Amino acid sequence: MGASFAYILFIGVAEIIGAWLLLWERTKLLGVAILLPIMVNIIVFDAIFFENAGGYGALASATIYTILLFVILALNQESVRPAVEALLRPAHG
Repeated sequence: MGASFAYILFIGVAEIIGAWLLLWERTKLLGVAILLPIMVNIIVFDAIFFENAGGYGALASATIYTILLFVILALNQESVRPAVEALLRPAHG
């Protein structure tokens, strides 16, 4: 990943956009939808593929942020549940 400046730039911009969207009630779930896969990606790469070569700082931060994103989802389950159910509902065809 460090060899690709474009990838690093894309992830950085996506993190900024996701964090910005968390600031407002109306867009916070979109922010979570953007940030959650990025945080899981960081956890997987640091913990599994790189075997935490860079130390525990990034892994610990990403884990805490991921937990907080799940807390946001849990606190907004009345909005999240219908969306998840719609996604899991079999298509009529």
